[in-house]
Amino acid sequence: MSPHAPAYEPEKWNSQRTEQDYEEYFSEHEDLLGPPKGLTDEEIEIFNTFNPPEQRVNALVNMVNTNVMKGATDSDLAETFGISKREAKQLREDSDELYQKQGYEKHANRYSYAINDPDRYRPSGDNPGDRTIKLEGGKERSEEFSTAMENKDFEGYKKALVENVVSDGAIAGGEDAQAKEGYYRVAVYALPPEKQTNPNALPMDMHFVRENPDGTWSHKLGSNPVIDTDSDGNVIEDPKTAHIGEYEFVEYVYVPEGGLDVGFDWEPTTKPGSPEVPEHPNADSFIHHKHPSDDPDLFNHDDDQASIDMNSWSDAIAEFSEESPPAPNTTTPIPPTPPQSKIG
Repeated sequence: MSPHAPAYEPEKWNSQRTEQDYEEYFSEHEDLLGPPKGLTDEEIEIFNTFNPPEQRVNALVNMVNTNVMKGATDSDLAETFGISKREAKQLREDSDELYQKQGYEKHANRYSYAINDPDRYRPSGDNPGDRTIKLEGGKERSEEFSTAMENKDFEGYKKALVENVVSDGAIAGGEDAQAKEGYYRVAVYALPPEKQTNPNALPMDMHFVRENPDGTWSHKLGSNPVIDTDSDGNVIEDPKTAHIGEYEFVEYVYVPEGGLDVGFDWEPTTKPGSPEVPEHPNADSFIHHKHPSDDPDLFNHDDDQASIDMNSWSDAIAEFSEESPPAPNTTTPIPPTPPQSKIG
């Protein structure tokens, strides 16, 4: 049992979006999500093939919410998209609802979850030491980590991995760490080079499993949902014996109750145990993606706010017709380029 561990809340981290949610949103805003005007039938077919409806919905939802969080009003949205203010209000509300249902699933990874840092600053999550790389010793840690990776030095990799986690504010606990007042435990794992089967991946990899209040453990695999089971489907009760793919247990680290701020060095420091980092000169211009429950004033839409100068969605998406179509064997869908705010 660990009363200092974060609650196990898959519903907070995992996406709650359904296929019906996407269909309803697409149907309601189809005029904005359809192919650009002026394309030939062949170009429309290519566009639809490489820009699935779900991908277009995600692009529009994220674009709308990004600008709203920066201060865009319904009037700004109406001008940007060439729609009425009433339609802009509906677009904002629908985009907000779908955005909240996304949870943090696609913006958090194994480390973000283990260290308990739910935010949407980085689409793919966080990495150990990124936030503190500019502090004293940060550059050396980064070089040691890179050298170990380049030389496929597994022992050096494990050492540098733990050092990077500690630089973010954790405390090394060794292989037999017991419960500690004011902290919860995170199990650190590493994948040795001889067990890396993906030829396109780095030769070694890391993983993390965090302690739950009831004594079980949970983790997050990349941008996939949070789970409390291992590779065999068993609830994780002992990280040292759990089957976590081909990863090998390294040691435990202690994380202060509540977690730590990790990720970019310009993200605000909100948790007591997090190291202070120099304030980024443009910190005020970065977007702070949170749930309304985190900040009740976040979605206070006042039309008296300063107007935001944004490029039009139609112009941005129309750029598709000016570029060469993707090769037929392309496997990664190419999303339309959403318009960018000129704030910050």
